[in-house]
Formats: sequence, C-alpha cells, structure tokens
Amino acid sequence: MQKEKRTFEEWWNNLPDNLRKDSMRIVENDNIDAYSKSIKKINYILLQLDLMPEENKNNKLKFDEFKQWFNSGQLVMK
Repeated sequence: MQKEKRTFEEWWNNLPDNLRKDSMRIVENDNIDAYSKSIKKINYILLQLDLMPEENKNNKLKFDEFKQWFNSGQLVMK
C-alpha cells in the first residue's frame, strides 16, 4: 500500500512554531511577490531543518514533495 503524499499545508502546519514565525519575519519587509516570499521562507526553513538533530527528520522535505507542491500551485502562502 502506497503512503498518501502530504500536502504543503500539512508539512507547513507540522513545522515547529518558531521556524514558521522566523520565516515570516525574514520576509515581512521584502518588497517581492508572494511566490518569491514563499520560496524564501521555504529556503530558510530547509536550512534550519538541515541543521537540526536527526529526530526532526519527519519535517525534512523530499524533492518529489517539493516538485509536486510547486507543480500544483500549493507553494504560495498568505
């Protein structure tokens, strides 16, 4: 049985609160479009997750997941 793929929203909501808040803070004054802000937030989070201990591996992002979210338009956050 194939595991159901998680959505971007599920991944985002499962991240530690401090990471989400920090990622929002780093783009709040940027004069860029919503898509660029989303990518910048995701990059920040991925870097932080990479630096975290192994027990946070469920929050790590797989390329296939990112590609699916990108292609389905799920990446733009409000």
